[in-house]
Amino acid sequence: MSTCEIFGICSFVRNEYNKFPSTVGLIMSTYCVGGGHISCARYKVYRFHGIDKVPADLFPTHNARGDMLSSGESMPP
Repeated sequence: MSTCEIFGICSFVRNEYNKFPSTVGLIMSTYCVGGGHISCARYKVYRFHGIDKVPADLFPTHNARGDMLSSGESMPP
């Protein structure tokens, strides 16, 4: 099984897991392992713009926003 290449540095995993372990665990099993990262909104932004441009409040499931950000629209400063 492949793990997302940003798993170790993803602020979503680091910041949200302690608050909501069951929910984040489910999201992680969907997006962070087994190749699901290609559908992750955070991964999409990272892939095109780098980890420093991934908004802290972007969840893996926010695909419409991730697509918009990865296309270059409304990038955060």
